[in-house]
Amino acid sequence: MMRLLLLLLVLALTLEAQRTIDLKPYGFRGTSNRDFVPREFANEIAYLPDGSLVVAFRSHALVSGRMPARVRHMQPTEMIRVDSHGTLLARTRAFVSPDVPFLAAAPEGVAVIEGDALVLYTAELKEDKRFEFTREMYQAELIPEVGAFVIYERLKDGKAEASVLDLRTLTVRSRYTVPFSSHLAPLGEGYAVVGHDIHENRVVKIFSGDGGRAEGKDALLPMLPCRTMLKTISEHDIIATTCGEWMVFDENGSVKLKGHLRADEDSPTITAAGARLTLTTFVGFAGYPRDEQREHADKLRVAVYDISSGGKLFSRDLPMPRLGGSAALRRDGKEVAVLKDGEVELINLP
Repeated sequence: MMRLLLLLLVLALTLEAQRTIDLKPYGFRGTSNRDFVPREFANEIAYLPDGSLVVAFRSHALVSGRMPARVRHMQPTEMIRVDSHGTLLARTRAFVSPDVPFLAAAPEGVAVIEGDALVLYTAELKEDKRFEFTREMYQAELIPEVGAFVIYERLKDGKAEASVLDLRTLTVRSRYTVPFSSHLAPLGEGYAVVGHDIHENRVVKIFSGDGGRAEGKDALLPMLPCRTMLKTISEHDIIATTCGEWMVFDENGSVKLKGHLRADEDSPTITAAGARLTLTTFVGFAGYPRDEQREHADKLRVAVYDISSGGKLFSRDLPMPRLGGSAALRRDGKEVAVLKDGEVELINLP
């Protein structure tokens, strides 16, 4: 019994071991309630492979200056790279796309969605490569968990072409034809998409690498009156989120992990690394529509799960940052970084 208590004490001390990086010396300014900030403006954070952090936050310097007409609809952003002690390693400025996740780690730096282009930056935050979107491309998504980027292009007859690009080279790995407005989750070999089976049950349909259907790989989803979103979390696993529930499936359609959200908890953002999963949700917005949840939520909930064991490793409620909240997992899954107003909290995980 004594040994068990000692083990629990060591685990608690390990979990609470944390550091704080102050962003205010690098230009981070809080936003008062009198400031008008469109709800789609947000701050983001990502781990690089070497364990350093790239933080993107709203730039007051660019807001206060005169902005060219071509970028007035975009989010002026400061991007800095810091080590685990908060030492500044690099910085730059960019105008990024609002209302979409715009920052993700790339194999050799970071990828940023900037308006009509995807831009790859080196670890020194120098522009390296650029992929320009065409007029027919209507949606883009960064998937750092598999080093990929998906772009959707409108076709005729209610179809769309989904191209999966490599985040290292910006070359096309594969192309798939899907129904227009569908959202796919690429796997190591193939992809998954939400659909219906012959009995009209809502399912996750899993396809092989050549786009051919693999029999027996439908994963049943709850028939809830809201949209189901899929996200890749590894080459072999995907997560489905819907109102009140989330489920992790493998490439064979088997459920590996599942959980529930509270009635006033929603809009999960997800990162995965080292066989672990982080869910960041807004809490306390009861009675407000989905697009107003962030500005009316009173807490940001950060939870980390172990995918293999199914256990919850960490959960904490934080005061809701003015410009939303963001969390990231280090590549080994042993540390979570939480971006708050003016600082980054680094928390060790067991």
